[in-house]
Amino acid sequence: MLNLQVVDLDEAVGIMKLTANDGAAKLLLHCSLDNFSGKAMGDGKWRLNSTNYAFFRDKVPMSFETVFIVTARDGDRLFGSPLFLKLPISKGVIL
Repeated sequence: MLNLQVVDLDEAVGIMKLTANDGAAKLLLHCSLDNFSGKAMGDGKWRLNSTNYAFFRDKVPMSFETVFIVTARDGDRLFGSPLFLKLPISKGVIL
């Protein structure tokens, strides 16, 4: 599981950059906005919703389970593209 944080959001091309630090290496993932619950409206502009606003705009870190493809390496930095990002299931949580 990774703690990911948005570092850049390019709504014009529909890509965001996510980063995670585990102490040894820095990971930068490029992820398509199409894979998140905000969707483009009739005018083609991507819309955030109340579920993902804090993650995208306030850059609040969130934990995800993921599998990703490493696309490049530069020293202690890894670059990649996720095959999926999944919120973890929290057992015992009752709302």
